[in-house]
Amino acid sequence: KDLELLVPAMKALLASTPELDFVFMNFMPIEFTRVETMPDGKMQRMIQPALRERISFVPGVPVMQYPASVAQITADMALAPLVDIPFNRCKSALKVLEAWALGLPVLASDVAPYSRAITHGENGGLVQEPKQWHDAIRTLARSPEKRAALAAAGVETLKAQHTMTTIVERYERVLLQLARGKVRRPDCAAAVEARCIEKGW
Repeated sequence: KDLELLVPAMKALLASTPELDFVFMNFMPIEFTRVETMPDGKMQRMIQPALRERISFVPGVPVMQYPASVAQITADMALAPLVDIPFNRCKSALKVLEAWALGLPVLASDVAPYSRAITHGENGGLVQEPKQWHDAIRTLARSPEKRAALAAAGVETLKAQHTMTTIVERYERVLLQLARGKVRRPDCAAAVEARCIEKGW
């Protein structure tokens, strides 16, 4: 359902913007495929012949191979569509973080968790309606300078807010503030207080 959000924009862009190609990993909308009979007689869903120079498919891989597989994909931007439903609002911004880690600008649905990670126009783009997807993709495809600026800002956001060191410090701050004044053992209470003072919490 998430990828289906892109279908109307993709159809229009494939028809109107010849410099654009698309790459899907692990799954792709069936609108761009057809069932073909293989030489062994088995049926298999394939990319439509007319689109095979414009759409590529990368098969899914085991999770341990995923980073290397994604890093091998040549791309100018990443797209992260997400249907606005309660389940999706509870997800992480992993797709955005992956794009930033690869040095790619990212366009994402204007839905939490992506809207919590992206500041629209600064380190990425937030879109929702099919026309917004169409216009944002086309604009970014035709602006190498904008892509470079969004990508650089994304990398900086990743380094500043999403490294393991930053995440650990956030957890430590919350836990110590919860423990402060409530720990009964004097030595532990003193350690909590000292660390809070040291960190300025």
